[in-house]
Amino acid sequence: MAEAAKNIGLPYTIECDTDDEREWHSVRQTGIGASEIGAVLGLGGHRSSPLKVYCEKTGQLEPEDLSDVEAVDWGHTMEPVIASVYARRTGRVVVPGRKRRFQVLRSVQHPWAICSLDYWTADNDNSARRPLEIKNVSQFLAEDWVDGPPDYYLAQLQAQLLITEADRGTSAACLGGNRLIWCDVNRDSALIDRIVRAGSQLWDRIQRRTPPDPDGWE
Repeated sequence: MAEAAKNIGLPYTIECDTDDEREWHSVRQTGIGASEIGAVLGLGGHRSSPLKVYCEKTGQLEPEDLSDVEAVDWGHTMEPVIASVYARRTGRVVVPGRKRRFQVLRSVQHPWAICSLDYWTADNDNSARRPLEIKNVSQFLAEDWVDGPPDYYLAQLQAQLLITEADRGTSAACLGGNRLIWCDVNRDSALIDRIVRAGSQLWDRIQRRTPPDPDGWE
């Protein structure tokens, strides 16, 4: 059951905090996740699209089961290692984004917007916490991170800022298994407005069972 975030001043509710992956997937069907926002904005390339997200949310297409994908398994395994090295090198506070394996946060203002945070980070014990997104990046994609997170992952982090109302977030990535980079990303009001507009429109289409155009839409 969601916590009464409004009563404790948080901009989000905790929809689930569980070890049951099936429950987590079920809750994720009730909104658009931060990891899906890149696709909603048409940044998914061949990987995804607004139409694919629509089909998954309406049950016309099964969400991809990535649990046995080698790269995904290594990504999950490396998360705590990357977070630990990030904390050591930056001197910042790092705490898990969830008590159990699976957690979903839902925006109070935009209930369709949900996310599952990897970690929270802060400059010190007394400073505000902000989302910390962890990535384990193939050496073949390392160049995409030269100027910070690629657009697809930048949209994911901004969606987390939308939900948590933090003023900035951080992305930490291990490139090619042997190089750690991190980037603080300020809240981008223009991009968040775009996320709200596109996410609201797609969620409305999902409710009305009106699919978006296969080539994307605005």
